[in-house]
Amino acid sequence: KSLVERVLDALPATKATVVVVGSGREAVEKELARIAPNVSIVFQAERGGTGHATRLAMPAFAGLADNDVILVLGSDTPLLRRESIADFIAQSLGAAAAVMTAHVPEPFGYGRIIRDSAQEFTSIVEEKDASDAERKISEINSGIYLFQKGALIYALAQLSRDNAQGEEYLTDVISILRGEGKAVAAFSISDFREILGVNDRGQLSECGAILRNRINDELMKAGVTIVDPASTWVEEGVEIAADVTLLPGTWLTG
Repeated sequence: KSLVERVLDALPATKATVVVVGSGREAVEKELARIAPNVSIVFQAERGGTGHATRLAMPAFAGLADNDVILVLGSDTPLLRRESIADFIAQSLGAAAAVMTAHVPEPFGYGRIIRDSAQEFTSIVEEKDASDAERKISEINSGIYLFQKGALIYALAQLSRDNAQGEEYLTDVISILRGEGKAVAAFSISDFREILGVNDRGQLSECGAILRNRINDELMKAGVTIVDPASTWVEEGVEIAADVTLLPGTWLTG
């Protein structure tokens, strides 16, 4: 499965789904036509940041009420589970905005979650804009958000590009809404590996190994003997009866 297919598979039932495409547009649109022909596609000709991309998608939600919620997430997190997204949505209902966070051993490159002395969530600071002290924070932004539609439209209209990357940050929506006295929240996912993104072939391999282990663990719990899980690759959907033994170097697909 492609990265975007895995993310779409993890989504709960929605009234509308929009995919914002940019680089590699033709290949992505061809894949979407194959796996999800009913999604709406929006082209971001100028790479103006996550806030800009979200703003471009908003006309597709014109039929939603202001108190309906909009889930925003990237397409490069193939390990996300549907259950984790459902839990996040359930926890976030009632807030004007919420972000899924995670505590990671290597937070470099991620936006950091800022909390006050009472441990209340206040804002998100991007790596390039963070101070030395903020870069030491291990709680990071997963890039997964939930917004009330009306609050999101209001805040998107106020975004600026006065930052290190010259982009409209979706993370600034949180600060804007909090400044208006709106309820904002942050909830940490228990397994940080679910929000790992893929930016290169090395990270793709790492996520592939995690997915392999996840599948093998489920098989072994169901009674399958796997002599060497590290060298055994079983595609999702393959059915294996209990008491079957898989020897080292086994590949099962289709």
